[in-house]
Amino acid sequence: MDIVKKLDIKNDVVTLVGAGGKTSLMFKMAEEKRQSKVLVTTTTKIYYPLKEQFDYYYNYVDFPFKKMDGITVIGNGVNEENKIIGLEEEKIKALKDYFHLILIEGDGSRGLPIKAPEKHEPVIPSFSGFVIGVIGIDSLYKTINEENVFRIERFCTVTGSKPGDLVDEDKIAKLITSEEGLFKGAPEGTRKIVIINKVDDEQKKALAKKVFNLVQYEFAISSVKMGIFEKWR
Repeated sequence: MDIVKKLDIKNDVVTLVGAGGKTSLMFKMAEEKRQSKVLVTTTTKIYYPLKEQFDYYYNYVDFPFKKMDGITVIGNGVNEENKIIGLEEEKIKALKDYFHLILIEGDGSRGLPIKAPEKHEPVIPSFSGFVIGVIGIDSLYKTINEENVFRIERFCTVTGSKPGDLVDEDKIAKLITSEEGLFKGAPEGTRKIVIINKVDDEQKKALAKKVFNLVQYEFAISSVKMGIFEKWR
């Protein structure tokens, strides 16, 4: 897929926000740089990864603070749901010198394809060079309800919609461009990149193009399942 290369990410800090498969994207990016030193972490909570997705896991207090090749996952422990508890910004900052690439999941989405952030989220470290906003194409033309949209009340507020409406390209564009939307809390000067995920055939590419035409952000489509990644802007 060459996500890291196509986005011209070198030694940097990348925070992923939104919904629709950002954890899978994050670990795919980590895999692409596995021969270097990669940190995967979160400022919220993520499920403990599959054994093939990483090389080392440490609780922050146990990390040896030495440079190691491969994918290292670090959290503040693992809870009863088998979720890694996220790190505070100052802890991630303390780890910067030990890794070439740091990948951070900045909010949760309960596995749904689209969301709007609540007032307390996302949690994006101030030193993030990139903020990647992820939306699943499978949200388009779905009904705005609890089964399809996470943080439904916030989504309706941000997009000017109501429960029972359809998620159309205009609402997705509003979500992307609103100050309270997809990139809420992104540090000034950071590169903001929209990725429409789960785009695995020509029909879905055509749907993604409808959103692309309504926004001016850097924009890409992807399908981790099919190994597709295309940078459109």
